[in-house]
Amino acid sequence: GWARGECDYGHPRFHCRYPLKLQAMCRIDPAGECRDLVGETRDVSAGGVAITADGEPPELGLRVRLVLGPAQGACMVVYGLVAWAKPGCFGVQFVGRGVDGDIRRLRMLLRQVSASARIPEALAQ
Repeated sequence: GWARGECDYGHPRFHCRYPLKLQAMCRIDPAGECRDLVGETRDVSAGGVAITADGEPPELGLRVRLVLGPAQGACMVVYGLVAWAKPGCFGVQFVGRGVDGDIRRLRMLLRQVSASARIPEALAQ
């Protein structure tokens, strides 16, 4: 089932995805023209996130700053590259460790979800 990250996408994935619903703020700053895109996560994995949002999605390959959450009482700040985009939704592949180890905190949250085989009610879609 979804809570254990068991999913069939028709092609192999390195990380299992979980249908976690978190607030998401994406800071897009190509060539100094900063804009924010606000939405929510559709699913999250240890390697990246899919975000639904109104407005023009960021361009492929752009580096973005994401603020996710709050989850377990705090927001997480992570960085990534836009891996895919379509109207209303885009995917970000995480790069680096985030701010103050937030990638590690996010991965610990996903391990808890996987081990318990259920998504905490506050995070479920």
